Amino acid sequence: MAEMSGVVSKLFKKYEIEGIHMPYTMEDFRREYLEELTPEERLKGLSRKQIVAYLKKFDQGAARQRERAAKRKRRTDPRRKGS
Repeated sequence: MAEMSGVVSKLFKKYEIEGIHMPYTMEDFRREYLEELTPEERLKGLSRKQIVAYLKKFDQGAARQRERAAKRKRRTDPRRKGS
């Protein structure tokens, strides 16, 4: 409940200062709030196992992106001999 109170407080301050007249979602708040946190603060509360699992998932996604980029490059490389 205290976390929600902090969220509401920050939102009210933002609305007052900015004069915002548009919808502002919890996702918008989280995105902006996370930018203010240090990496250590972001990881606080996560177990080592959770962090390692996420990093493995992230590495797998990055590897797939590199593979796709390499395939695109091979297809568009002008030095590549045509079929």
